[in-house]
Amino acid sequence: MMNNPISPIQKWLDFFQSDPKSAIEDLLTKKYYMGTLHRNDTDEIVYRLFHTQSESELQQLDCALCEWLNQNLRIGGPVSLSAARWAETLQDTFSVIVRLNLTRAQDWLLKNQ
Repeated sequence: MMNNPISPIQKWLDFFQSDPKSAIEDLLTKKYYMGTLHRNDTDEIVYRLFHTQSESELQQLDCALCEWLNQNLRIGGPVSLSAARWAETLQDTFSVIVRLNLTRAQDWLLKNQ
């Protein structure tokens, strides 16, 4: 019997379960290879990963994005990203928040604009 290796997608999902904020940061900043999804834009990858998930999983994503936004918007983004890449990352993040109707992140953005 051959062992099937764990796909990059499943590895990321496992990472998300153990450390949601770090996992979402690595995905948003393109530090994580997503296997068959890698050719998609980042917002599409996150959407595909979460659009069929339970309310609990969506809340976990919502909280992780709030933490990530709180950390990074105050400092102008991760120092490892150029201004252009930071702008693209924010665009992807805002798209995810709207597409998945992440209400905590939406509220956070309204209160901290």
